[in-house]
Amino acid sequence: MTAPATGPAVDLFAGVRVVELAQFVFVPAAGAILADWGADVVKIEHPVTGDGYRGLVTQGIGAMAGDVNVFRFDAVIAFAEAIERYNRRRAQTIDFNVMGEVAEQHRAPLSSLRAVRLLKRRSHADCLAAMKAADLLYLPLAFCRRSARISLYSLPTKLPEYLASGKSVFFHAPKESAVFRVAERHDLNPRLASIEPDALDTFVEHWVEGNGADTLVRARSALIEEFDIDALAARFQSAFI
Repeated sequence: MTAPATGPAVDLFAGVRVVELAQFVFVPAAGAILADWGADVVKIEHPVTGDGYRGLVTQGIGAMAGDVNVFRFDAVIAFAEAIERYNRRRAQTIDFNVMGEVAEQHRAPLSSLRAVRLLKRRSHADCLAAMKAADLLYLPLAFCRRSARISLYSLPTKLPEYLASGKSVFFHAPKESAVFRVAERHDLNPRLASIEPDALDTFVEHWVEGNGADTLVRARSALIEEFDIDALAARFQSAFI
């Protein structure tokens, strides 16, 4: 990973070599920023599965943006229960496949739902194939108070990949969260800032009926505006002027 030719005007870390051994969100994000600013970053990953965050997606109706843990669980279980209720009401069955690690305390509630399949972590190639086969990619963040800070300030690292996928992405997060603000800013649908059963039941019904807006063009625009390297570099540089 090296800084692109069109990167920042000033390579603050030119000549610095960084060896990154971490996984998931924060350190890899820092490595990417260092590379954008001129550092020579060498990222070490597992030879088969790669960085663990590469494997945190699902197939079928939904795709997970990360492990099922405290930062996502209340949203995930609420959505899964809404799918379960839909399947009981209708002849058509929706599968909700989770491809990623599930925290021990959250495994039993999810595995008790017939609509949910816990597929564990897979290779990056399997994850990409799952995304291609998916009807809906699911991007949740927790609504509970103890996860409020994470929801407010963090963007899931799968967001750029989802926006570039050409698939419908369900933004399911608190209204004040960073990811929901991105969805609002670019009018990306479907999106829902609630874990209330009635709201989720209505969403599932409308989604199955095909009433969701086609936001492919807006998703591409959001990808460019939110994650373009030159734009991000200029924004970052301006903070230090």
